[in-house]
Amino acid sequence: MKTELKEKQSAWIRFWAWYEKHTTKSIALTAFIIYIQIPHMVWAGDLWLQTGLISNIHPIADFFLFGIDLVEIP
Repeated sequence: MKTELKEKQSAWIRFWAWYEKHTTKSIALTAFIIYIQIPHMVWAGDLWLQTGLISNIHPIADFFLFGIDLVEIP
């Protein structure tokens, strides 16, 4: 019984050690994804309003700004 309890505690401790080790990477990745959404939202608003300030200027730029939308995590 004590061995089983000790294994559960060690699994719990291992999980939190893994979580703390990867927290910084997770926060950095989340911040990067959020920050690249800013030019995408401006570009999408430009498309919706049909002002043509940054949309439909160059097809490669449109491709990358549209591709940012695919990075979103549902």
